[in-house]
Amino acid sequence: MFRGFALEWAAGLCFFMGALFAIVPSIASDEETLFKVKGVDEWDVLYVREEPTHRAKIIGAIPSDAQEIRVLKQRKEEAPDWRRIAYRDMKGWVNSVFLEPDLGDDRPNSLATRLSCLGTDPAWKLTIADGQARFAPVGETEQLLYTRIPKMAVNRATTWAIEAHDAKTDEAAVFVIRSSGECIEGQSTDKLPYEMFGNFTNGVVLNGCCSAY
Repeated sequence: MFRGFALEWAAGLCFFMGALFAIVPSIASDEETLFKVKGVDEWDVLYVREEPTHRAKIIGAIPSDAQEIRVLKQRKEEAPDWRRIAYRDMKGWVNSVFLEPDLGDDRPNSLATRLSCLGTDPAWKLTIADGQARFAPVGETEQLLYTRIPKMAVNRATTWAIEAHDAKTDEAAVFVIRSSGECIEGQSTDKLPYEMFGNFTNGVVLNGCCSAY
């Protein structure tokens, strides 16, 4: 019985590591989150400029229906009405009024934007929503993490990775989530839609099940 459990756990860990390497090339990226264009007429484009001002040189243009625009880190005092972005092979500045978060909800096989996950041995709970994750082992202090937009595996449309970092220490964590529809946790007979492997900031890897809420 124990040998069967060990083999099952090892198979799950292999899945986690394979998915992790397929999705997350590097946590030490300067990319913060994903946005898409809004408020631009269908026939028009969003100009990308060399500097954060409408007088700056135009170095490119983004289509009115563009998605997955990466907004790069910038100082808060640095041009608050502009965003430094990367889109395909372009990097430059665009007016923030023409951007909104790209949650991926309008694309096929999208991951639920609000997730509630749980696990046993030891018991724990994790919620992911609105750019935050809250991890709470039973009887311990809740940990707050800031999350990035989920990344879909390039070779599997049912698997995503969510990069996160601790709100206090800035230590990195990664949650790999797979849509299986058959995840069963503990002694429950309920089948939940997602299976999750989490590599938390303390280096512990936990496996559990998730549902939308």
